[in-house]
Amino acid sequence: MTLNTFHLAGHGGANMTLGIPRLKEILMTTPTNIKTPCMQVFFKQDKGLTVDQMTMISKQFERIKMADVVKDVRLAQSIQQNVDGNYNRVYKITLDFEDAKLLKKKLNISFGHLCKVFSDNFVP
Repeated sequence: MTLNTFHLAGHGGANMTLGIPRLKEILMTTPTNIKTPCMQVFFKQDKGLTVDQMTMISKQFERIKMADVVKDVRLAQSIQQNVDGNYNRVYKITLDFEDAKLLKKKLNISFGHLCKVFSDNFVP
């Protein structure tokens, strides 16, 4: 059994939270799915981008939740008889999305792209 700590009794000036031991500790104990991911995006000054353009580009890296794009969800169920005489329960889910102009302004996502993501990931 190995203990991932260092003991320097009587040595008050030692700081073992730096260098290779700290890097090793971070790599060994970091979870695979980070709960609070963070990213910094740097832009070159010679590109001449405005603050609004930089904001729109940075929004492309954000994780979008379903609650950000769906305004209302309705669920209806019915029972239908198939050709074998058995009964099946049928669910109809209706999603009302936010306004396309609002999605483009707030999240920098087109309505067509949003529909493609939903059809590819939720419909199958």
